[in-house]
Parts: sequence; C-alpha cells; structure tokens
Amino acid sequence: MRLPVWVAGLSVMALAAGFGGVAGPAHAVDDPPVYRDCGNIKIEPGADLHGCQLDRAHLRGADLDQARLEHADLRDANLRSANLRGADLSDADLRDAILDGANLNQANLNHATMDHADLRAVDVRRARLTRANLGGAKLAGMDLRGANLESAFLGGADLSGADLEGANLNRADLNRADLNRADLNRADLNRADLYRADLRSAKLDYAQLADASLGHANLRGADLESANLHSADLGHAKLTKANLTKASLRGAYLEGADLLSANLSGANLRGADLSGANLHWARLHDADLSQATWIGGRLCAEQSIGSCRQQTRPPRCPLTGDYQRVRRRSLRHPRTRRNNHGESGPPCCDPAHRWFSVSLEMP
Repeated sequence: MRLPVWVAGLSVMALAAGFGGVAGPAHAVDDPPVYRDCGNIKIEPGADLHGCQLDRAHLRGADLDQARLEHADLRDANLRSANLRGADLSDADLRDAILDGANLNQANLNHATMDHADLRAVDVRRARLTRANLGGAKLAGMDLRGANLESAFLGGADLSGADLEGANLNRADLNRADLNRADLNRADLNRADLYRADLRSAKLDYAQLADASLGHANLRGADLESANLHSADLGHAKLTKANLTKASLRGAYLEGADLLSANLSGANLRGADLSGANLHWARLHDADLSQATWIGGRLCAEQSIGSCRQQTRPPRCPLTGDYQRVRRRSLRHPRTRRNNHGESGPPCCDPAHRWFSVSLEMP
C-alpha cells in the first residue's frame, strides 16, 4: 500500500513535532512514562516504532503492516483506515484513538489500553486482545469472530450487533456492557462478569457460560439453546421469552429470575435454585428438575421431569415406628381401617395386623 504524498517520507519526529516533541531516555518505572527518540524513523511497513510518542499523530491511511508499536503512545491518534495488519501493539496506549476502518487483522493488542477508543468497522479478526482495556469502547457492529479477549476489560463497552461467534471471552469483564443483538454463538464466556449486561435478543447458542455472573442481566428474547450455564449466577436476571431449550443450568442460581414465557424444554435444572423465580407460562417439557429448589423453597424429588415432585416419605406407624409403604386405596378411609380380624386401628401397617397407611403423595 502506497502512502499519500504528504505522509511518505515523514519521520516520526516530524509527525510529533507539533505535539510536544519526543522525550528523552527512560527512567524510573514509577515516574511518568518517557518515550524513546524516534527521529528519522519512516512510517512504513515493518517500521520499528516501539515506545515512540505518537499522541495526536495524523496517520490516516498509513501502511504499518507488521510494524512494531509495543508500548507506543497513540493517544488521540487518527488511525482511520490505517493498515496495522499483524502489527505488535502490545501494551500500547490507544486511549481515545480513532481506528474506524483500520485493519487490525492478526494484530497483537495484548494488554493494550483502548478505553473509549472508536473501533467501529475495524477489522480485528484473529487479533489478540488478552487483558486489553476496552472499557467504554465503541465496538458496535464489529466483526470479532474468533477474537481472543480472554480476561479483557469491556465494562460499559458498546458491542451491540457485534459478531463474536466463537470468540474467547473467558474471565472477561463485561459489566454493564451493551450486547444487544450480539452474536455470541459458541463463544467462551466461562467465568465472565456480565452483571447488568444488556443481552436482549442476543444469540448464545452452544455458548459456554459456566460459573458466569449474569445477575440482573437483561436476556429478554435471547437464544440460549444448548448453552452451558452450569453453576452460573442468574439471580434476578430478565429471561422473559428466552429460549433455553436443552440448556444446561445444573446448579445455577436463578433466585428471583424472570422466566415468564421462557422455553426450558429439555433443559437440565438439576440442583438449580429457582426460589422466588417467575415461571408463569414457562415451558418445562422434559426439563430435569431433580433436587432443584422450587419457587416456594421446597426441594424437588429425584426423577422430577417436566414438573417438580415434592420429596416426601411415608408416615411412621405409631405401633412399630417403621416407615410404611404408601397404598392409595387407604385414602378411602384415612382415619381408621379394619384388619383381617375385624379390629379397627390407626391408618398404618403393623406387621402383625396388616394395617394400611395413608398416602402423602402430592397430586
């Protein structure tokens, strides 16, 4: 890619001249960062610009393919439509930088600071963004398929309509992030923080959300078919009309969650806490509720499929102290029953007289 005439041949020194110049040698870590002397370094593919001061630099359309920009200061820089394919931007400072239309395909952005950066329409496919700071960044509609955002900070970021299919967001911080209509199919969100995140109509088919924090998150109309939500925190989350068909919610915390008209057909809710949840019009066909804590706080019995069966034990016989076998025909005369000797007695089964017990099965 050829640079415009006004960019070609310019050195970093010339670009930074109007913005405070280039700093001298580095000193103590605790002092303000000091950037190295980058005089006479041309803006070209493969350029070594690590540690350079490029804040507020005008680099629109620049070709920095495979360039070294680690630890560089690119605050407020204009990198619109720049080619940064495969560039090393690890630990670079890109706060408030303009990057829309830039090519960051396969770029290394590990530990980069990009909070409030405008990244709309940026190509970051296969980019490495591990532990990157993207708080409040503008990422709406971006193609982030397969991106590595492990442990990245995305609190308050705008990811509405973004394509994050298959992305690695393990342990990522998405607190209060806007993921409305985002595509997160097959994404790795294990142990991610999605507290109060906006996930309305998001696609989360086969997504991994084990141990994720989704408290008070808005998942209205979200598609979570076959998603893994094992031990996830969904307390007071809004799941109205959400599709949770065949989802794994084993041991999940759903206290106070709104599951109005949600589809939980075939879902695994074994050991889940549903106390105080709203399940009006929810579909539970073939859902496994074994050992789950039901709405009123009672424990569901084993083999509770499709509905919660109360876990009960037969009554004790006052004569023997043994638990008695439940027999439905004893309901005809629950108070007394005659044995085969014509004697009346309590509604239990004494081995000697064969009394019948009263059923405690819930209808």
